[in-house]
Amino acid sequence: MTDLYFCQTEQRERYLHALFARYTGRDFEIEREEGGKPYIPGHPLHFSLAHSGALCAIAISQTNVGIDTEVLQRKHYKNILERLPAAERAEIESERDFFTHWTVREAYAKYAGTGIWQEFARLEYIGGKLYKDGIKLSEEPKLCFAHGAVTAIYSHDASFEVKTLQDFTL
Repeated sequence: MTDLYFCQTEQRERYLHALFARYTGRDFEIEREEGGKPYIPGHPLHFSLAHSGALCAIAISQTNVGIDTEVLQRKHYKNILERLPAAERAEIESERDFFTHWTVREAYAKYAGTGIWQEFARLEYIGGKLYKDGIKLSEEPKLCFAHGAVTAIYSHDASFEVKTLQDFTL
């Protein structure tokens, strides 16, 4: 199970420290792998975070996880849309559709510990399934539509639960 939290971007550090202290039971330092993926040294907790505008999404799991979120707002995405495969473009009829396809790609790139542009051309998100180099990936992305945003989670775990920060003393 992946725990999913939302907070204001400006309060991200405060919430991260409160959450991680609760999950780990100790002080911690966040470090980054060579590809930039954050982790807590010496602890099996996995996490990923993303922000869009004033919204921050945090995923915490016992297995590898990647997350991306995009607040639904008018953005110029025509150049990126043109780079998607025809089958994918055919599924995109709205900004919400576009951001769904985008966040799934970004969540996978974070899960893989690579950058979005290293993975972009290798990925296709068609019919709710993610393919890499034409091969369907075994894990399926999960989507959450809350707080006026599209949030995608990519993990070994097939489920997530939206949690609140009210349970934690900040």
